[in-house]
Amino acid sequence: MLKFIARRLLVLLFVFFVLTVILFWMHIRLTEFEADRLVRDYFYFTSSIVRGNFGISTSSKLPVIYELKTYLPSTLELIFFSFILSFVAGTVAGIAAGLNHHSMLLKGTTTMLRLTTSFPVFWLGQMMITIFAVELKILPTAGNISLFCDVPQVTGSIFIDSILTMDPACIKSMLDHLVLPVIVLSFMPATQFFLLARRASFTISEMDFIRMAISRGQSQFSLARKHIFLNIIPSILPKVKIILCNLFSATILVEVVFEWPGTGIWISTAVEHSDNAVLETAIFVLAIIFLLVNTVIDIMGEVFFPEKRRITLNI
Repeated sequence: MLKFIARRLLVLLFVFFVLTVILFWMHIRLTEFEADRLVRDYFYFTSSIVRGNFGISTSSKLPVIYELKTYLPSTLELIFFSFILSFVAGTVAGIAAGLNHHSMLLKGTTTMLRLTTSFPVFWLGQMMITIFAVELKILPTAGNISLFCDVPQVTGSIFIDSILTMDPACIKSMLDHLVLPVIVLSFMPATQFFLLARRASFTISEMDFIRMAISRGQSQFSLARKHIFLNIIPSILPKVKIILCNLFSATILVEVVFEWPGTGIWISTAVEHSDNAVLETAIFVLAIIFLLVNTVIDIMGEVFFPEKRRITLNI
């Protein structure tokens, strides 16, 4: 296990090196540079971004690290809630579908979900805004909280800061603004979790120990809680990295559609103003977060589900 962890950390360091080289090239490509100073300039550039010195934004004239602290927490909380919702909803529904795979209703639902995976998130977001905000007028269209709510920025997360105010109106406004972006963003990963859990549950349900439990009269809820869930996690865990990758990219689009004040709006504004410092920082920080999450997932899989204990489900 230690060898595996060491290999993963070496891969992380190598990818970090490649990432910094790409960012350094982005940094110097439009400027005149001296070939004999490239190595020294590269190490200076890398040490600066490691210390959090990302420079000054050319559009706002503010330190990029200040803007990063403002926008990044909103993106992370949106990803967090979307991932939790998609994992819980998709896995529970997938287990139910796997245990009842002969049901025509569930077969039809699975077919519809496979078709809806082709829906782009920006189109789905516009449809949700049209239905629930414009027509029904039950949810807000944009932003993360009402303009009438004065929430002090303590942590940078609007969810935590709203709760700290202990103001019921601000908390309700925050939750109302959170509903549509989270649902739209979790739709695709929930479908992926559903399909993974359904196939894994179906495979496990055909095994002898599950048939024995059924013969003893165990309910489907008991089977799912005691036997199915823990046995499908080793099969789902490796796919989480791909799902998170799609989630990170979709978050940028969803934030633009719902005008959510996160890195999506930050990046789109930087593109409009050709703000290279912001673009380099956004690419670096999001890539590092994604690499760290992938490394943690791989290590968790090795620690909690070592190879000799896994059940190969051919997913």
